[in-house]
Amino acid sequence: MGQVLIRKVPDEVISELKTKAQKRGVSLEAFLREELQTLARPDPEELYQRLKRISQMSPPIKNFDITKAIRSLGLAAEKRGGN
Repeated sequence: MGQVLIRKVPDEVISELKTKAQKRGVSLEAFLREELQTLARPDPEELYQRLKRISQMSPPIKNFDITKAIRSLGLAAEKRGGN
C-alpha cells in the first residue's frame, strides 16, 4: 500500500478534519483514508463510459432475454437451497 504526504495544510483545515474524524469515531488517518477512497471512485458518468466502451468490444448477443436469465438464476439458487 502506498503513502501520501501533503505539505502546507492550514491548521484550521487539520482541526476541522480532526473534528469530523472524532464525530465519526475514527482516527484522522482512518478518516482521511476513507475520504480518499471515496474520491478515487469513478463518478457515475465515468463508470457508464467505461462500461459502454467494454460493451462495444463484445459482439451483441442475439435472442437473449435478461429477465429469463435472472429468473433462472433464482430458480437455480432455490434448488441449491439458497434464497
